[in-house]
This record gives sequence, structure tokens and C-alpha cells, in this order.
Amino acid sequence: MIATPVYAGTVINEIAWMGTEESASNEWIELYSDTEQNLSGWILTAEDGGMNLRLKGTTTAGGYFLIERTDDNSVPDIKADLVSVFGKGLSNDGEILILKNAEGIEVHRVDGSGGWVIGGDNDSKNTLQRNLAASSGWITAKATPKAKNAEYVRPKPKAAPTASLSTVESGAVSLPGKKSDFLGKSDSEDGGAGGNFEYFWLLGGILGGAVLGLLCVIIAKWKKNP
Repeated sequence: MIATPVYAGTVINEIAWMGTEESASNEWIELYSDTEQNLSGWILTAEDGGMNLRLKGTTTAGGYFLIERTDDNSVPDIKADLVSVFGKGLSNDGEILILKNAEGIEVHRVDGSGGWVIGGDNDSKNTLQRNLAASSGWITAKATPKAKNAEYVRPKPKAAPTASLSTVESGAVSLPGKKSDFLGKSDSEDGGAGGNFEYFWLLGGILGGAVLGLLCVIIAKWKKNP
């Protein structure tokens, strides 16, 4: 059995870079720590210099630390652990956020460049949430301030295209792009007495857009006049 290292420390856990329905300026950032941590002297900054927060306060083990922009109204009914001016604020065009400890050592970085391609949605106001089950380490989900992040939901595989069954008319079977005629003829002079025809058409499924199987069974029962 291979031992899996367990991360211990304080990280950026959730980012409401888009603000809220009430205001785009109602931005907030949540930290998570699995240990009790004094944040005095810590800095949370944007790489482009547009935001530079000097942190203070203490996290609890397994707890969340909520930082709200300008006032404590960004997240109604939940008290912020720190209220601070966000400088120019979090740009919707993307940011790279860096968390440094009191010694100036970088302890966590979030690369949200390229318009926050890693997550968050400006229309729904769903936030960017840390989730190591996702391949990128981040998901987009309904905001969970000072609470456990949303569960990762694995995307459903795309359904393979399906083919419609061809109609069977007058003993003729038509396939997409092709036409095949299976005709039964009676030996009777009037051509109408002989021939009860039963056609069964079975079309196999399609996987990845390619036809895997096609089976056509024709059973003809003939009755001839003496």
C-alpha cells in the first residue's frame, strides 16, 4: 500500500470573484485551514498588484476564514472574519492569487487567469470552489461561505448518436444514404393471391457514431393456389 501525503496548512478555498446578485463589488474570499493558524503578517495578493490584503486573526483547525470586501454585507447573515479593501477588486478577466505566510513564503497559489477558466460563473454567481476530486482541483458550484464546499459531480459521458429506424413500405427497406428493395413475387397469375410477407428489421445500436451491427431477417410465407 502506497502512503498518500495529507496536506496540512492554510489554503485559498473559495472565491466569489463575480460578486453577488446585489452587487458586483460584493466580492469575498474564503480560506480553509486544517490547523489553528495565526494569520498576523500573512498576505493575500493578486500577482498583478491590483489587490494586496494584509491578514490578521486566527483560523480554527478544520475551520473557514471569510474575508469580505469593504464591508460585512457581501455575505448576508454570515459574519466576516476580516473586512478589507480589495484594492481594484477581482477582475472578471482573471487573476492569479497568492497567499504568503508571515515569513513571506508562498503557501498557496490560485491561477485564475484567462477569465477564470478554472471555475466560477458571472451569470449564475456560482463561486470557484477548491475540490481535489476534480481534475483541475476546482469546481463551479453554489456559494458555500464558511461551510464545506460542494461535492464534485463527475460529468456524464456524452450519449452516442442514435440512428432512426427506416420505414418499411410495400416490402421495401430504406437505409440512410442507401436504398435496398426486398421484393417477394407470387407465382399466381393475378399476383395477389400468393404472398403474406412478414419483415422484421433489427437495427443495432451505434457507438461513437459508427454502426456496429445491422441485422435484417426476412421470413416469407408463400401460399400457392392449386
